[in-house]
Amino acid sequence: MLPLTLLTTTQGHPMLVELKNGETYNGHLVSYDNFMNISLREVICTSADREEFWRLPEAYIRGNTIKYLRVPDEMLDLVFAQRAERERRGRNSGGGDRGRGGFDRGRGGRGGGRGGGGYERGRGAPVMDRPSRLIESTSRMSWSALSAILYLVLLLNIKSFPFAWHFRTWLVVVNVWAKRIIYKIPPSKDIWQVVSTPGRAWFDDLDMNNHQNNSSYNKNLDYARTDFIAHMFGHHARGVRFANAGVMIWFFKEIKPFSAYTMKTCVHTWGPKWVYLEHRFEAGQTLHAFCLAKFVVKERNGKTIPFDEYLQRCGFSISNEDMKKKESQYPAAEGLIQCEERFLSTL
Repeated sequence: MLPLTLLTTTQGHPMLVELKNGETYNGHLVSYDNFMNISLREVICTSADREEFWRLPEAYIRGNTIKYLRVPDEMLDLVFAQRAERERRGRNSGGGDRGRGGFDRGRGGRGGGRGGGGYERGRGAPVMDRPSRLIESTSRMSWSALSAILYLVLLLNIKSFPFAWHFRTWLVVVNVWAKRIIYKIPPSKDIWQVVSTPGRAWFDDLDMNNHQNNSSYNKNLDYARTDFIAHMFGHHARGVRFANAGVMIWFFKEIKPFSAYTMKTCVHTWGPKWVYLEHRFEAGQTLHAFCLAKFVVKERNGKTIPFDEYLQRCGFSISNEDMKKKESQYPAAEGLIQCEERFLSTL
């Protein structure tokens, strides 16, 4: 039998109730009756498999569904002290508390007394031994919270996982090929076509200034160039490789955390050997960065393929207007080449 004095002392204090179906209810005791029907407030409930949690403003629990009750240790100590004080007074007065149900500390509350504190007519609800199940439940909740935090950290850094770069690069290629096959999209014949690649400043793209860091621009440019080459030259990519030789970036406006943007890639100009691609990081009407990359097309054996020759292989027809546009934009690229040669000559 669980002494009702224990529940009287515990009123207004936290206690934990485990039901026979495995669910637990952790809240403050409001009221009870002789059949161990109890009411709790500010209740945290846990499912039997300890995977789900929910809150209730109050809960009414029938005594015949209770498996264990757990009260704070200080409540037990207070009841024992009160019991000892009553026994001392009884001995001093020559009487005793005969006929009352005994309470054996740590034995789940078995004792005499007919019907007092039972579920229904004399069946008592046992109290668990220390350490408290309240602490165990709190520990389980703490581990669940820690696991949730760990999963969140892994999710926020998913782009930096091993092989994440390789997976995303190949995913870009597969996506282009799949769309071309499913929707029967013919290869592009416009050498100046702009290819748009979506991007987002994810958690592992940020620096201490809370915006996309400089290295992330180059990492994401790899995806944009792959997307561009797959769109423009994917149908004639066998037996050749595209080698990137350098990138210059001009930053205009920061990209804030988790902001979406678009990388727009197109041919800027080309010469006998080098091809210059321009990349624009844009969000709406805002230009965040402008990049100029140069690459070369090579055979598998390392031999350079002149870009004009490669365009003919791919079926591009370069008109006079295309040549004029190319030549008008080439002096800027030529200036970069001369600047590069001067810097490299100092090494």
